[in-house]
Amino acid sequence: GDYYRVSGPYDEYLTAWNFVSKDKKEVLANAVLMAPSMHDMQLYLKVKGLEPDRTYAFTAVTAEGGNAVLTGAQAMAEGLEICLPQPASAATIRFKPVE
Repeated sequence: GDYYRVSGPYDEYLTAWNFVSKDKKEVLANAVLMAPSMHDMQLYLKVKGLEPDRTYAFTAVTAEGGNAVLTGAQAMAEGLEICLPQPASAATIRFKPVE
């Protein structure tokens, strides 16, 4: 599969990366809130490497919140809203294409 660095620890308030399987059917994203002042605010994780026209169902594995359905284009351009309630908290999000 492929590894994508979404943002680094010195680039933004959110450090994030994701992995995409070669067939683009298995995706795992991780995000860590780095800026103490950003907790309890709307955060958007913009993943990379998806098929723009495919629809994906996202499931939060370790973050607060439920499920979402977005196209690959939406997930990469607008991002998936995630909730990280306190500084240094993290999220793991899994997503698969909707068949």
